[in-house]
Amino acid sequence: MKISLPKLEILQNQWVIIGLAGVAAAVVVLFVILKLLKKPKAEKAESSGEPKKPKKDKKPKKDKKDKKPKKVKEPIEKWSEGDYESIIKHITGLKKKRKSVLFTSYEQKSLPTTIPVNVAIGLAKSGKNCLLIDLDLKRDAVAQAFGFYPNKNDFYPKALATDLENLWIWPSHHFARLTQMNVKMIVGKAEKRFDFIVMNGPCLTGSPDWRQIISTAQTAFIFFNAEQELGKFVELIKDGGCEIISNIQMPESEPQ
Repeated sequence: MKISLPKLEILQNQWVIIGLAGVAAAVVVLFVILKLLKKPKAEKAESSGEPKKPKKDKKPKKDKKDKKPKKVKEPIEKWSEGDYESIIKHITGLKKKRKSVLFTSYEQKSLPTTIPVNVAIGLAKSGKNCLLIDLDLKRDAVAQAFGFYPNKNDFYPKALATDLENLWIWPSHHFARLTQMNVKMIVGKAEKRFDFIVMNGPCLTGSPDWRQIISTAQTAFIFFNAEQELGKFVELIKDGGCEIISNIQMPESEPQ
């Protein structure tokens, strides 16, 4: 009896089918294993009886533009009676040469006229040509300190030479003769002739021309009694493009 063997081609096709089925089964098994391995940690915690850890809420990132700028505390010096020399050193010791210096305060009582007057005298005695401009229209105190009084015959206001060498003044009563208080023009012309222009401007915000005065001065000393006086006043000076050399606190008992 003869046994007929299957043809070789049929056997090969059967092995291919079996091989493909085996690969498919292996892929399914591998997929199941990976799925089991990737169970979330929360399920493991439930199975072990551990409580779930609450998710932390992510804090929204703050936009850098929304950050408020840090307030820088203004440097403050205490005034010592008669210490004009330290102010003169501040002025002459600036790295960048500045000619116009504004002496100012929020309240009139905080800046005695004796301070800008004595600083101007000190600059003149050091050999510097100095012009002292008085912006205090209420008192005209600078003119009185040097013995000058309004003269009806002075139709053309000009800088007045004092008895001290190198020192001239522009009294506040000169501004009464001008149709407009053009401080910028006066200082601009004075810068060509003088080494320093000292400007006396107490109670600055009380002047209708305070913006023009601030923008004209290159540097400033601010005098005050209480620290709460500074704040916005310092901002006004800085916004006008004027460099603050120092903030000087006066004692309450300082004479006017």
